[in-house]
Amino acid sequence: MSCIQTYTGILFDPLHPDPAQIHITDIAHALSLLCRANGHFKTFYSVGQHCINCMHEAVSRGYSHKVQLACLLHDASEAYLSDVTRPVKQELPQYIQIEKPLQEAIWNKYLGEPLTQEEYAQVFSIDDAMLYYEFVALMDTKLTEEVPPLYSTPEIQFMRFESYEQRYLACFHRLMGSKQEIGSEKSARYQTLVEKVRLSYLTYDGPPDGKNPRLSWCDACQEINLWTYWQGRGNLDAKILLVGQDWGCIENQDGKQWIETIECANKGLPYDYMAQNSSETDKNLIKLFKEGIHLDIERPCSEVFFTNFVLGYRNEGTSGGFKKEWIHHDKGYFRELVEIIQPKVILCLGRDTFEGVLTAFGIASKVKIESYNAFLESAFNPVSVTLSNGNHIFIFALAHCGAMGTLNRNEKRHTGLEKQIRDWQRIKPYIEGKINAANFTT
Repeated sequence: MSCIQTYTGILFDPLHPDPAQIHITDIAHALSLLCRANGHFKTFYSVGQHCINCMHEAVSRGYSHKVQLACLLHDASEAYLSDVTRPVKQELPQYIQIEKPLQEAIWNKYLGEPLTQEEYAQVFSIDDAMLYYEFVALMDTKLTEEVPPLYSTPEIQFMRFESYEQRYLACFHRLMGSKQEIGSEKSARYQTLVEKVRLSYLTYDGPPDGKNPRLSWCDACQEINLWTYWQGRGNLDAKILLVGQDWGCIENQDGKQWIETIECANKGLPYDYMAQNSSETDKNLIKLFKEGIHLDIERPCSEVFFTNFVLGYRNEGTSGGFKKEWIHHDKGYFRELVEIIQPKVILCLGRDTFEGVLTAFGIASKVKIESYNAFLESAFNPVSVTLSNGNHIFIFALAHCGAMGTLNRNEKRHTGLEKQIRDWQRIKPYIEGKINAANFTT
């Protein structure tokens, strides 16, 4: 009998691989438990972690999504054969005869087509470069005199295998979910941006003052921001880009409940972002969209994309303690998101958000704001900017619609939404194109 029993209970024959029996759950689990270098590294470093690092390097090199996915899967055959060190493998031609068709079966199942010679070379150039840096970091050994180029920062530190098993699956589902990107430039650019942001937060947690709140990435998030799970998934042609300040904390009990909802979404299961949502901001947004610009955001709306300007997540607290340095870290990523979506309008909730967006476009010093309430009602709001392709869009300053922002909009007298509804009613002609760059005046 040539079958092995996999993690999910399948009897799998590695000598005669059946694509129908190849499952990513088995691959992710097994690779997260297989140690590289035959266990001789200073600490446990899994094949799965190596594959994720290779995928990130493909992102940093600007390679296609197909190559990114191929990098993630390039050692997947080892889930069924185990890892064999390179010197030994070279002396085992029969092993290679078994490995090659199995690896190709895995690639063909998930890539949908064979790799070209150029794509194959890209994958294994990354594999060789990553091997070099792994030995430098974990063995203090340089395998070659020539130092190969590396454009990413690999994650070498030890983490529990469950973490990399989950991360491997998240990377896989994100890439598979955007397989249609192989014919969609926008989707490819967006997924690459998400990866760039995630990678940036591996080495950044806030300003160098060392004080809380600090920032980190949310591993469960496969979009640019958790808020995008409410409105924005797949909406890369949205007319309206709504921007908040930052999402808040994911480490408290409320944050953990959100993560459960997001994980359902990542698995393709039905989910309701508002089901257990007690946020006054989100409830007020529903009313402002409905009464201000006549859009129903209680259901998926393709005209709208939600994000926060600051893309990291706090380690404590949900408001206050906002740091201007956060804006400088994420301003380039925000500008890139705008260039991808090309909305007609950007709606900024609160002064810090508005100033952050202006900073991203390099015009913060040109817009003078003495009283934010007065600016909201002035002829200087919205601000017109030109994107790299020549398209003109409008940036609206708006009051934040949480408790404090609503109170401030009403000069601390009450928390009614009447003034904000009037602010929002000014937006509709810009969305409809009745006001554009040709007839816009301040």
